[in-house]
Amino acid sequence: MRVTIISRSIASWPVWAAAILCAVLAGCAGCTDCQADLVLGQDRQGLAEPALQATARQFLDGTAERPGAARARPRLVIDPDVLGPDSTTPHRQDRDRLLGLRLRRDLPLGAAFAVETGVMLAAGDSRHVLPQGMGILTDPTTIHQRSLTVTPEIALVHRGQAGPFSTRLSLGLGQQTGLVWTEVRSDLLDVNNRATLHRPFLRLGSAMTDRSGRVTLSAEARGYEGRQVEMTVETRWLLGGQALP
Repeated sequence: MRVTIISRSIASWPVWAAAILCAVLAGCAGCTDCQADLVLGQDRQGLAEPALQATARQFLDGTAERPGAARARPRLVIDPDVLGPDSTTPHRQDRDRLLGLRLRRDLPLGAAFAVETGVMLAAGDSRHVLPQGMGILTDPTTIHQRSLTVTPEIALVHRGQAGPFSTRLSLGLGQQTGLVWTEVRSDLLDVNNRATLHRPFLRLGSAMTDRSGRVTLSAEARGYEGRQVEMTVETRWLLGGQALP
C-alpha cells in the first residue's frame, strides 16, 4: 500500500519574488556604494524543519479524511523532528546546494566599523536519505526539499586587512522567508507539500575577499528561532556595483 498526498495550495510567492529580483537589479544599477554578488554555496536549512512539520501535518490531515484510515494506520506518521538537532534517527545529506543573488550596502561608522544592510534572493536544493526510515516506517526514505527564498539582513561589520585580502567580521540578524517544496518518498509514502514560511535568525560571519575585490569566500553561523544552529560556506562573485571593502 502506497499513500500519496499532494498539497494544492496556491501561493503568490513567485510574483513578489520576481518583483524583488527586479528591484535588486535596478537598485544595483543606480547605487554607487552598493555591491551585487552571485552566491554559490550550501543550502540554508532554516526553513527545512518547519517545512517538514507542515508536511507531517498535511499527511495527518489527509489520512484522517478517509474513514478508517487513521484507525488502520495509527502510527503511520511522518516524524516532523527527524531533521531536527535532537533527532536520533540515522540520516545523511547527499545534496546541499544554493544559488543566489545578493545585494548589500555599507554605512560607514568610522574606526573600520560599518552597518551592512543586504538582501538575498536564492534557490536552494537539499536531499536527506534515511536508510532505516523513521519511527515505525523502517523502509529507506528520502526527504527532498527545494526552496525559493528572500532574506533581508542587517549587521554590524568590522572591516580589516590580512595581507592581500580584505576581511569582514559581522554580527547581525535577518529573516528567511520563502516557498519550500517538500517530498517524502519511501515504499509506503509519496507525500508532496508546498508551504510559505518565514523564520528569523541571528548570524555571526566572516568573509575574505581577494585583491581584485571580485571573489569572496564567506563562512557563517546562524542561530534560528527554536535554537537550531547551522554553519554554511559560500563563494560570492561580484556582478555589479562598487567592490566594497
